[in-house]
This record gives sequence, structure tokens and C-alpha cells, in this order.
Amino acid sequence: THADVHAARMIAGGGHHQPRRVEVARLLVRGRVVLVDGRVEVKSALGSERKHRFSHRQLWPPGERPFAVASVLVTSASNGTTVFDLATHLRISLDAVSALRLDRLMMETLGSDFARADEFRFDRDAAVNSLRFYPIESVPRLPEDSPGLISEISYSVTLLHQDGLAELAWLS
Repeated sequence: THADVHAARMIAGGGHHQPRRVEVARLLVRGRVVLVDGRVEVKSALGSERKHRFSHRQLWPPGERPFAVASVLVTSASNGTTVFDLATHLRISLDAVSALRLDRLMMETLGSDFARADEFRFDRDAAVNSLRFYPIESVPRLPEDSPGLISEISYSVTLLHQDGLAELAWLS
């Protein structure tokens, strides 16, 4: 359902309309907090195919900092974790300002589906184990320059498991 898709995207930290980027910040990876010295675009997909929707600008970020896509596969589980369970777990390591930011992010991302987001439960262990990082060089994308009269380009990209990495060297 529509709510399930939004909840699944929220798990990875990005919504359909408001994809999330993490820059020079903390990122929770496999249960530990790491420092990001670059840019990570977090995407999630339901099922077994790593098919993600990107705006053209997302795949051509400004600047020279390292850039990667973090891809998480989400599967439904009747006794699994909800997005609210995950947020409660994350709040333990957050200060008050960051906790409020997390709440705002959840409301923005889930929008009108916020009240029903606890209906979708996912297999957290499977999601964590599915996490793969894709340096931007390995992500299929259109050339950076687009004709002047074309704008707001978006497209779906299928990422191959074998092209992904379990870890990124610039995550420390």
C-alpha cells in the first residue's frame, strides 16, 4: 500500500518526495554510529530488487566530496519492527535537538501516512544485512549536462548486488 512504501522509505531515511542525504554527520550502520566524511544518499526498496528512483540532480551532487548511495532491501514481517520502533531506538543516542529533527523528518517523509505508519512491520535483521553501498561511479546515470529546456528529470535505477560494497573506506 501507499503507507507501506512510505514506511519502507522512512526506514532507510528517505522519502519519495524528500530523499535524505547525510553529510558530515553521524550515520547508524549495522548498529554502530559512524562519522560520514562525504555524502550518502539513502534509498530503500521493497522486495529483492534494488530499484530506486532518483532525480537527476541527486546523482550529480555539487562539490568534490565522496558520494555514495546506501541501498536497503525491506521485507514485510508480521512481528517485525515499525518505523516508530526504529525511531525510539535511534533517540537513545540523540540529543534533544536531533530527536526533534528526527520527529520532523518522520512527519515530512510520511506525510498523511504518519498515523498509519505503525501498520507496516519489517524484518530489521534482513534490512540491516541487505545494506550495500554504491560509490557514485558504479551507479548507472545519465550524463550530467542536459539540454537547457529540459528540467526536473527523474528516473529509476536498478543497482546490482555484486556492484555494492558492505563498507565504505571513507566511513570511519
